[in-house]
Parts: sequence; structure tokens; C-alpha cells
Amino acid sequence: MKGTRRDILLRLEVWLEDEQARRAFWLNGLQGYGKSAIAQTSEIYFAGGTLGASFFCSRESDDRSNAQLMLPTLTFQLAHRHPQFREELLKPLRTNPDADAGQESLDSQMEKMIVAPFEATQIRTLIIINALDECKDQEPYSAILVVLSEYADRIPNVKFFIAARPWEGGIFSPSSCRRSTL
Repeated sequence: MKGTRRDILLRLEVWLEDEQARRAFWLNGLQGYGKSAIAQTSEIYFAGGTLGASFFCSRESDDRSNAQLMLPTLTFQLAHRHPQFREELLKPLRTNPDADAGQESLDSQMEKMIVAPFEATQIRTLIIINALDECKDQEPYSAILVVLSEYADRIPNVKFFIAARPWEGGIFSPSSCRRSTL
């Protein structure tokens, strides 16, 4: 409904503008609490210039429930939005064209397709990942979180907004992620 979620959107805006803030904002809550509505509102709210890419996971879709396809999808969106990112991304893709096809490990994908272009360009942007708990891979929930926690600090101008059901696996430590519960 119009006018709802103002508090969380304000907190997201303050977090996003604070250069010293943690790299990731983890929004968690039980099913039906409005995480996806907030993520979708955030996507619209920040579309004017801050949003670089988003991935909305869904058990209903093979393409959107596969963690191996998440980084190539985000990379495609980032390359479309930021020409300088695209130029840096093309360097490893020229030597290994299959790198963006989800065939490499998440670590390798993150290093080549996200971290390296951002290190070279220093672009400031936001990446939204919604319903992360709906990925169906062998270790989807922890695997993508491990990769993000390992590399997030290497790309200081990029922030990650992640929405999912509560998870107590401890991958994101308090120093790397701001948590907010609905």
C-alpha cells in the first residue's frame, strides 16, 4: 500500500549513502512479511541512478532458482547499465567466452565478472538479491553468501541488499553485514 515501508526505505537510503556502512544489508523475515515487496519497491526507488542490477530468486523458475546463473545475470545487467564496467568485463571474456555461462565456480565468476571490473572502474552502485532462500542448488543459500562475504570488501563502492527468510548459518558476520528483521 502507498506510504507503507517508509521506515525501512529510509534506513536503506541512509545505509546506501553512508560510505563507511557495511557492504551488505540483510533483510530477513518470515514468509509473507513483505521482504519481496520491499525489494521490489527498492528496485523502483533506486532505479533513478543507484541501482546497478537485481536478481529475484524463485523456486518456480529454473533460471531464477539456480545460484550458478545469478552472477552472470547480474553481470549482464551491470554491463548494460555501465559502459565502463562492460569494457573491463570484456577483457576476461575475450580469453574465456564461457565464463559468463554459469560453468565456472561461484568464486571464479565473482572474481572475474564482478570484482575485477569493479576494482578497475570504481563504480558506485547497488545490487539487490531477493528471496535468496529460494535457490535450489546443492548449497545455494550458503554458497552465494560465502562468495559475497569473501569478496564484498574488495569492491567498496558496491553495496548488496539481500532479502530472504531468516537463516542462522553465520556466513555474514556482524562486521560485514547490517541485519534488519521484519
